Amino acid sequence: MYRITSTVVLAACIVLCTALPVEKQKVQELPVLKDQKAEVLFRADNYSTAFLECALEGHGKDVNPLAYPDWFKENKLIEAKPGDRITDHNRTGGKRLLIKETLYEDQGTYKCEVNNGVGKKLTHSMKLTVVSAPKLSQQHEKRILVKEGEDISLPCKITGLPEPKVTWTYNTKAVSERAIYKDGVLKIKNAKKGDTGYYGC
Repeated sequence: MYRITSTVVLAACIVLCTALPVEKQKVQELPVLKDQKAEVLFRADNYSTAFLECALEGHGKDVNPLAYPDWFKENKLIEAKPGDRITDHNRTGGKRLLIKETLYEDQGTYKCEVNNGVGKKLTHSMKLTVVSAPKLSQQHEKRILVKEGEDISLPCKITGLPEPKVTWTYNTKAVSERAIYKDGVLKIKNAKKGDTGYYGC
């Protein structure tokens, strides 16, 4: 069973800690990721909107220099422009990566990387999985007539993410061993009167 959500927020916290103050000079602050112990796992529904958030916490206007995150997918820099389906150009100043109409190929490992020139750059990984509920990809005939001795082919093509497992029933019970299911089609060779009934997938 799938739990449907219209918006998914992926969060990784980054905080800025203050270095020792220097008299009459601006304080330089080193960005620190709050928790880097494990990769964060999230799921988004197919064609929904997903938000991947790299939240920065600082000490007000005295943060110096400012740190803006870069976004990567599978270690490849996301070079997005305003208006792109996947973009960090929004009112969050790059802290949030927006994915519109999430597709199957959008799933994978993302990371935000922060570097304000003080100390080493820091990253936090997030794994996004795209899911969708199973559904019939096409409608089929509800009543099929065959002659005794003919072969029967009953299609049942169902789409979903991850790929759903399909099982067949005959009169609400498991189909006989004579029936073979392969590539979305139930096949029965040399039909007999005893094969008459209701089949479901």
